[in-house]
Amino acid sequence: MTRLLSLRAAPAVPAVLNQVLACHQQLAATLARMLELAHARQWAQLPALDAQCVALFAQLQCTEPEQDAAPGHSGIAALAARIRADQDQLTELVRPQFVRLMRTMEQLQRIRAL
Repeated sequence: MTRLLSLRAAPAVPAVLNQVLACHQQLAATLARMLELAHARQWAQLPALDAQCVALFAQLQCTEPEQDAAPGHSGIAALAARIRADQDQLTELVRPQFVRLMRTMEQLQRIRAL
């Protein structure tokens, strides 16, 4: 009986790995688009794409296989590295805008207080 259960569970692993790979591909594409928009200073379009990233991260948290289950999917590791690099670049581009926004908000609060 135990052997029968393990045979039934085996086909699910490739499906999960394919789902994880697809999520990483979508995440990488979305972050690449966000990076393009940030370089073009198209800040207004970033929140919607950021929401997509959050949804993809949530999906990955639910479907992420065990580390040892994916030795044949080096594509996932490559995509994860690309995602991290794009996130770092995006942070460097967005951070100054965020700081500028915070300063502007502080100035407006001071003006309101007068």
